[in-house]
Amino acid sequence: TLSLMQMAKISSVLQIHQAQKKLLYIAILTYPTT
Repeated sequence: TLSLMQMAKISSVLQIHQAQKKLLYIAILTYPTT
């Protein structure tokens, strides 16, 4: 049960991290610094 909780926590953190990376990528595309 404890390992399942840890897996769920890790997967949710990874999903949040991927979502942030997508947002950052979109921000870079829409607001070029050059």
